[in-house]
Amino acid sequence: YQRYETGESKPDLDLLEACAHIFKKSLPEVLGYERGMVFNQCHANAFGPGNAIYETNSKLVSALEAQVKHLEGEVEFLRAEVEKAQKG
Repeated sequence: YQRYETGESKPDLDLLEACAHIFKKSLPEVLGYERGMVFNQCHANAFGPGNAIYETNSKLVSALEAQVKHLEGEVEFLRAEVEKAQKG
């Protein structure tokens, strides 16, 4: 785990798929996404609020951001547990 954090090593596809299975997530969910990613919001030349696709995508982005925040908290917890285990 420490090698992954320091960039000395990178998980292979098999490990990533195993992690996705353990966390009951899809591989793209495990790999994360760019916060600035914009979903396709074009539908019949209508953009922005009021467009059903825009509204749905906005909800998805909000849900994904909440999930990322939750996962970041889990990572912090796991890092602390690893540090405690290394110390004692």
